[in-house]
Amino acid sequence: MITLELFPLPPSENGLYPTIFIGGRVRRVQSAALKSFLKEVEAWHWSNQRVIASAVSEFKMATQDIMTDISVSIELRLKRERLITKKNTRKVFDVSNRIKAVHDSLSSLLSIDDHRFVCGDVFPTIIAEGKECLKIVLTLRKIKTVGMIEGF
Repeated sequence: MITLELFPLPPSENGLYPTIFIGGRVRRVQSAALKSFLKEVEAWHWSNQRVIASAVSEFKMATQDIMTDISVSIELRLKRERLITKKNTRKVFDVSNRIKAVHDSLSSLLSIDDHRFVCGDVFPTIIAEGKECLKIVLTLRKIKTVGMIEGF
């Protein structure tokens, strides 16, 4: 198990790739929010090289087994006003829209294709102070088999 603390909070998947028209052609480009997030991830990487190196050494060998994936659990540490209105009701904040950017970042950092990532728990936590961020827990998970499967 590897824990990644203070990982940057990604933008919503809904705004990662806006569609633009260039010379009469439709193109999808990285949004400013995605570019900013990727720069934050790069800075985070430089200050967390040891934990990334540890994760790479632990997971590279394990994922050579075709029956092993990496479970990615994500705790979104958010300020109260991001989730709760002044009238004490829940705001619309879809935590699942943050997963793809996290998986893509981890794939780049760990040099492991993101098809090997499976979703673990994804949940928000309200923080009293500090910068909004993620706590990510990576664990190895074997694919379960039911009944007899040829080749296994």
